[in-house]
Amino acid sequence: MGSNYYETPNLEQLAGEGMAFKQAYAAAANCAPSRASLMTGMYTTAHEIYTVGSSERGDSRTRRIIPVKT
Repeated sequence: MGSNYYETPNLEQLAGEGMAFKQAYAAAANCAPSRASLMTGMYTTAHEIYTVGSSERGDSRTRRIIPVKT
C-alpha cells in the first residue's frame, strides 16, 4: 500500500490488476451475518441473519457460550 521499505512485488501486481480496498466495515459482530452481508450485498437487517443457526454443538458439558469460572 505504498511502503518504500517492504518489497511486495506479488501483492503490488495483484493490486495493480484488481481492486484494492483501503477501508472496511464489518456488517455485524459475528461471522454468520457478516458473511451473509458479503454474499448478498445487503445489510443485516435486510437479510435477517443475526447469528448462527444453533449454538447446540459439541458436548453440552464442556460447551461455554459465555466464559465462566470453573
